[in-house]
Amino acid sequence: MVTDTAGKAQECIVSLDGQYIFNNYSYDFGRLLKIDAAHYRILWSKQPKVREVLNIETNRITKKLTTEEDSTPAPLLSIVMPTM
Repeated sequence: MVTDTAGKAQECIVSLDGQYIFNNYSYDFGRLLKIDAAHYRILWSKQPKVREVLNIETNRITKKLTTEEDSTPAPLLSIVMPTM
């Protein structure tokens, strides 16, 4: 079972050796491209413009690769200038 971007559990067949994922609910086939030891980019055949990332440690699909650096919010900055 893999958790999709909407938080729903999806039954998928994942082959890291064959570099593919098959979603049993949507009957969609995707190629897996290795990003690092835990993340794979998914290139879906039915939705070629959708780029998602599979985390094999958490069995979760996300819209983009997230790291600890990405998850920290950027500081807010306000610039105030007088105008006439």
